[in-house]
Amino acid sequence: MALQKVRTLEGLLPICAWCRRVRSDRGYWQKLEEYLAKGGAEITHSICGECAEEYIEELQCGGSEIR
Repeated sequence: MALQKVRTLEGLLPICAWCRRVRSDRGYWQKLEEYLAKGGAEITHSICGECAEEYIEELQCGGSEIR
């Protein structure tokens, strides 16, 4: 069901490669989550396996730098 809704998006989505903010039709930059929520999507957050391996181990070892 959710995949079908995502597939209805058309065209290009201007997104910042650094911070992942989306540029609206009016030229304003907003968080990706806010942009998708305005389109009716409900957003949840999780951590993928690759990031979990990289950052959780770093945090457990006392590392303070998170990218």
